[in-house]
This record gives sequence, C-alpha cells and structure tokens, in this order.
Amino acid sequence: MSQSYGHGNNKTQSTKKSILHPDLKTIPRVPQVQLIGNGTVYNHEGLESAALKHPSHTAFHKTPVSPEDEAEGVTRFYRWHIDAAFYDLSPPRVTTLYGIQVPQGPKQICRYDDGTGDTLSVPLGTTAFVSGKTMFDILPRGLQSVAVRARVRCAPHPYEWMTPAAAHSTGLKIESEGKEVPLNELTPWSEDKVKVFPAVCLTPPFCLSITSTRLVDVEEPCNWRAALPSTSMRRARAAYRPDPRWRLARRRTLP
Repeated sequence: MSQSYGHGNNKTQSTKKSILHPDLKTIPRVPQVQLIGNGTVYNHEGLESAALKHPSHTAFHKTPVSPEDEAEGVTRFYRWHIDAAFYDLSPPRVTTLYGIQVPQGPKQICRYDDGTGDTLSVPLGTTAFVSGKTMFDILPRGLQSVAVRARVRCAPHPYEWMTPAAAHSTGLKIESEGKEVPLNELTPWSEDKVKVFPAVCLTPPFCLSITSTRLVDVEEPCNWRAALPSTSMRRARAAYRPDPRWRLARRRTLP
C-alpha cells in the first residue's frame, strides 16, 4: 500500500491558496487517500462531516458552455491532469479511484470543443482517461522527434500559480492571458524543488507496461516553460532522429 499521496500527505487542505483546496478532503487515518464528491458526508472514515463540491468547468474555463446547453445536459472535460504536485515531489507511479457511491441520473453529452465537433456520452461524475502512448503514436514523425528531446519546466507551486487563470475550452491548457500569480507573490519556494521533466517518458519502469513504450507525459496547465531542441521544425518533420543522449539515458533507466 502506498504511503504517500501524489500531492504529499496532508498538503491539499492546508494549502488554501491552491486551486485544488476546495475539491479534496483528506482521510485522517490514511492521509494518502483523498475523498472527492458532491454534497455533505457524515461519519466517514474518521471524518465527522465533510462538505464536498464536485468541480465544474463553468468555474474554471474562460468560456463555459451556454446555460441553455447546460440545461440540455451538455458539459465539458473539466481539466486533464495527472495526480501529482509537480513541485518538490515527482509524479506517483499509480493512482487509483474507488467509487463508493456514484451519482444516478441521465447521461450528459461531453463536448470536446477542440474544433472537431466530437462529443462523448458520459454518466454523471465521469473521470475520463487518455493514452499517452496514443498521443505519441499519432504525432507526425518529425514532431515525435521534437517531443523526445523536449523538456518541460513546471511552475513553482503550480496549482497556486494558476489559480487566478482560466482554462481553455478543451481543459488541456491555461489561456495565455498573464493572469497567473507572479512568482514573487507565491508561497515561498526554492529553485532546487522546481521540477523539470521530459515531455515523453519510457515505460517500463515508470508505468505499468508489458513492453517498452514511449508516451506523452505532460500536464500542460502546470507548465511554466518548455525547452525545445534546436533542430529546426523543417528538419524535424523530415525524419525521426531521437537524440543519442536520450537513448543512453533510456538504457540507464532500464533494469
């Protein structure tokens, strides 16, 4: 059994400036477990009472769906994410969800709102999952070459940093409006705890996989800066040439 939550034990409720603070309640005797949901829960695993509020895209996206569409059951993906702090702590290998009581009612229509017109019929309270492997596989080969060389620098205390900002209609990123908290106004932070990750990771050992697989592993809303390879995009599109240093690093991480 894991001894630590991806954001750190007893961190989400004590960090009141974080965008995650209203959504999570820590189970006292197992602080690596968080309670999420909607409504008030009484006498649950040591919690005398907990007022839960299910997050909605209407409070986070810059342009939510119209009230008329919402009344017809239209919704959006709230935020694509990995359960990780991205400051001081590295992402966990595994996150699990256990549904104690699921909401009942008619299904909703989730709109991707990415320009494709795609929709997905979903039950209430849905948590959707995507494949980082598929993300990598469908990139043009030249952009795969860029991705395997790219590094992503996360903002210090990223969930505090992004709190005033609004999300894109896809839930994949933050709108570039300069609304993020200035770094000098964040909770005190240190450079040695700021995280830098590759845009593409290799499995195993980082994830559960039978074969060695490249997958996109980036939580865009937490990203502050990206370090891209110096290879021109024109050359990158011409051929897929992973950086030899990346291949060496890969061999070192394998058993």
